[in-house]
Amino acid sequence: AAGRRVGRFVCGADMKKLIPTAAAVILVFALIPHKLMAEKGMSEKERQEAMQKTMEAAQPGKEHEFLKQLEGKWKVRAKFWDKPGSEPMTTDWVSDGEMILGGRFLQMKSSLVSAEEPGEILTIFGFDRRFGKHTMVAFDTWGTYFVVSEGKYNPKTKTVTYHGEDYDPFGDFTQKWRTEMKIADRNTLHIALYFTDDVLSQGQDEFKMMEMDYERVK
Repeated sequence: AAGRRVGRFVCGADMKKLIPTAAAVILVFALIPHKLMAEKGMSEKERQEAMQKTMEAAQPGKEHEFLKQLEGKWKVRAKFWDKPGSEPMTTDWVSDGEMILGGRFLQMKSSLVSAEEPGEILTIFGFDRRFGKHTMVAFDTWGTYFVVSEGKYNPKTKTVTYHGEDYDPFGDFTQKWRTEMKIADRNTLHIALYFTDDVLSQGQDEFKMMEMDYERVK
């Protein structure tokens, strides 16, 4: 029946009641920064200028169009090294890229296809217009945590270089890494991961742990 609730879900006529409520919540969150700025002693003009900048920074920009190049399906050949100087292990993957949240982020889902044990990686690429930095958040099936990194784009090399770190409570050390993502063209992508902390690099300047070559599926 219309208006019947099932658990936490809302059906029928209740949805009509929910929509104005959701709009009100969004309005409240939009007004909170304005209120806080007033309490901080900013003038009305300063508050309006700050709010205008906030609204502009919330919209996708040219950097998001840059990420949009990676939408679509890819086949991937990956190499992994378990320690400096070891022989690489080669695996094959498939990846699917999709712009989400109104074109603000690129979601890249990757699945391992050449091993007995399944494996998946979920990576969210973005660009924070507030600070002018590319961002990356990564999840995988080898852990119950995520890692984050951020960086800059070099137009001469067509490469985004991300830097990140994460404390390992079991090894009692902080992993530090650099990820390089080079978009050669719309059909070719190369990603390499280097560890730069003393533990994983074993005293070397850096240790390349992974590289992945992407080729668009046409």
